[in-house]
Amino acid sequence: MPLVTRNVDRAPAINRCQGAHRMSELMSRAWVAMAETSDPHHPMLPEWAGYQRSRRTAMVFDLDRVVADDDLEGATRAVWDGQV
Repeated sequence: MPLVTRNVDRAPAINRCQGAHRMSELMSRAWVAMAETSDPHHPMLPEWAGYQRSRRTAMVFDLDRVVADDDLEGATRAVWDGQV
């Protein structure tokens, strides 16, 4: 939650991580955009299409890059769905 609420300075374990403030800005802007417009996309993120069950696109926030990934962990989901 410190990343989403821009409270990185109050979370020593997170604050020590390189890139924590940048990650906090990326994530908090997505949450604010979602609250304001029902769409988490903002100019600092790559294109993020609306969720469709057929594609299961999720945004992956990583220190090195932020990407939209279709069917993230699809193999694991298939096991839980009894498809394997």
